[in-house]
Amino acid sequence: MNFIKALSVLAFTAALTGAVAAQNAVADDIPLCGPDTLDTGGPARCRAPNSDATDILIIRPGTPATPARLPLVYIFGGPGLYPDRQFPRMQALANRWQRTLLVAVPPGLDSRVNPALVCAGEIAPRLWEAANTPEAAEPMTSDPATPLAACLGHIGRQSNSTTALSTATAAARLAAALAALDAGKVDILAESYGARIALDVAARRPDLVHSLALDSPETPWVPAFWHSGQNLMAALDRLEDACGYRRKCPTRGRRMAEKLMTRLAAFNQASAPAMRLRDQTSGEVLGYVRPARAHLELRLISALASPVEAGHLPYIAASRSDADLQRRFARLVSGYVLDDTPALSFAVHHIVRCSEWPMTRWYKALDADAATYPTLRPMLAYLKARQQHICTALGVTPPDSIDRLSAPLIPTFVLSGTLDPVTPANSVENAFSGDPMVQRRLYENAGHVVQLAADCVLDDIDAFFQNPKGQAPSSCKRDNLQIPFFQPISVR
Repeated sequence: MNFIKALSVLAFTAALTGAVAAQNAVADDIPLCGPDTLDTGGPARCRAPNSDATDILIIRPGTPATPARLPLVYIFGGPGLYPDRQFPRMQALANRWQRTLLVAVPPGLDSRVNPALVCAGEIAPRLWEAANTPEAAEPMTSDPATPLAACLGHIGRQSNSTTALSTATAAARLAAALAALDAGKVDILAESYGARIALDVAARRPDLVHSLALDSPETPWVPAFWHSGQNLMAALDRLEDACGYRRKCPTRGRRMAEKLMTRLAAFNQASAPAMRLRDQTSGEVLGYVRPARAHLELRLISALASPVEAGHLPYIAASRSDADLQRRFARLVSGYVLDDTPALSFAVHHIVRCSEWPMTRWYKALDADAATYPTLRPMLAYLKARQQHICTALGVTPPDSIDRLSAPLIPTFVLSGTLDPVTPANSVENAFSGDPMVQRRLYENAGHVVQLAADCVLDDIDAFFQNPKGQAPSSCKRDNLQIPFFQPISVR
C-alpha cells in the first residue's frame, strides 16, 4: 500500500470512532415497526423491537389495487446485496403489482448503523483496477491477498463485526418486524440466498406467511451445487443449444463452448494488449486493464445471469486472436469494472459464507472440476485460494456440514433458469423434488429468473400469488425469452 493510501486508511479508521459513537443516535432515528407503519404517508423504513438498524424498507405503489392486496416481502440474495441499491426495480414491481413491497434489510446492511462492515473508497476490495493509459495498466494478479488486504484488515479490527449476521438472525429479525407490523399475512418473494431466509421465516412463523416464491434458490445441501466448473460448462452447453436455433447467433451452435474454451486456453496475458474499457453509451475510453485468464473465466459466470450478456458469449467464442478476445470481452467487462457503486457488502457476504458454508465440500468440488476441465483450472484455483484466504483472514472457521432446510408447509413456487451456473436448475430440482407444497417451473434461456424482468415471468409469479393452490400454465412462450445474440454492426 502506498503512503497516500496508508494515510487514507488511517483517516478512515479514525473517523469510525465518531461513527460508531453515533450509532445509537442513528438507530433512534429509525422508527419501530408498528400497526400504523403501513398507513399511507407512514415511514419509508422501520426496525423490529430490540433491533438497532433498519429491518424493512417500505415501497408503496403509485396506485394501490382495490381491494388492497397483501403486502409482499422481497428478500435479496448475495448474501450481502444492498437493498437500497435496487430501489428503482422494486418501485417498478410495486407499481406493476399494485401492492406494497416490504424489502428486507438483513443484519449488517444498514451501512449508517454498521460502519465497521463497510469497505469503501481506498479500502474497497477491487478485483479490477483500471489505468488511464495502456502502458500504465499492470498485469492483474491471481494472488487474492493484495486487493483485499485493506478491507480485511478493517473488518478484522472491528469488535463484534463477525457476529449476529447469520441466516437465522436475519430470519428472526424479519419475523419480529413482520409481527410488529400486525398486517396479517404476507407473501414472500426471495432470490438466491434469500430463499434460505424466506424458508426460515415461514418455518418460524407460518401464521405470518401466505405463500412463497423462490427465484433460483441457493441449495448448498445438494452435492451438485458445489461444482462451479461443471455447472459453468453445463450452462455454456445449454447456451450453445440455444445458439443453434438462431440464424443471427455468431457460432450458430457449432461447438460454441468448445471454441470458447480453446480460445481461453490459448490466451497469453503477457503478450496480449491491454483491454480498453469504454462507456457503452458514448463510446468514450474510460480506462485499461490487463486481466489474467482466471479473471476472464470468472466473468463468464456472471454473464450467464443476464440474457444480454449471455448473448455476447458466442461472439467472444468466435474470436481469432488474443487481441480479438480482449476487444470482445471488453464489452462484458466495462460496466462491471467502472461501476463505482458497490452492490454487495463484501463483509456481510463473506462472514455469512465462511460461517455457514461447509467450504471443504466446495474446495474438493473445485479440485475435481479442475481435473475434468483443465481450461478452467486458473479460475477454479483462484476461487479456492481467494475463499480460503478470506475465511482465514476473518478468523472464521467454516462448518463441516450444512443441514437441508425443512420442506415448506405453505404453497411455494420455485423458479429456476437453464443458464444459471450459480444456483443450477438440476440442484434446485433435486432440493425440492417430492415436496407436495412446491410448484417448480424451469425457464429456458434464463439465469436468475426475476432479474430478467420479462413480463411473462412476472405475470407467472403474480398469478401464483393470486391463486397459490392453483396450477396455472406459464404465460411465457418460446419467443418471450429469446436471447438477443450480439451482432457487430458492419459499415460498408
